[in-house]
Amino acid sequence: MTSLSNVGLFDLPNEILLIIFKQLNNMDVLYSLFGICNQRFNIFLQEYLGQTLNFAHKTMIDGVVQIDESIFHRFCIEILPKMNHCVRSLIVESDSMGRVLLAGDYPNLTQLQIYNFTEPVIFSYFTSH
Repeated sequence: MTSLSNVGLFDLPNEILLIIFKQLNNMDVLYSLFGICNQRFNIFLQEYLGQTLNFAHKTMIDGVVQIDESIFHRFCIEILPKMNHCVRSLIVESDSMGRVLLAGDYPNLTQLQIYNFTEPVIFSYFTSH
């Protein structure tokens, strides 16, 4: 007789979770799973998947496309304020850059990639008035 196991995704060791999640888009995983389980799992998501966040996806046909507004809104309101200390790299489009940058302090940010920027937009963020 075979017994069924009650081991769930959240019970797996970090090493196995990392193997699984590296096969997926980290933004999708963070959006789908951040805040739904225990503190250990949220810390894992922040440390291993939250280091590089790409809010501007490059496509061959359309150039750079922003993520869906409802997903973007949840990142700016709920996810980024809780994990901004883990973010090392941000990839944004200039139109959404302000919302992303204002969502957290990013003390460990070392790389900022900006797409579709214009001088007036960039000067408004990076020069003093």
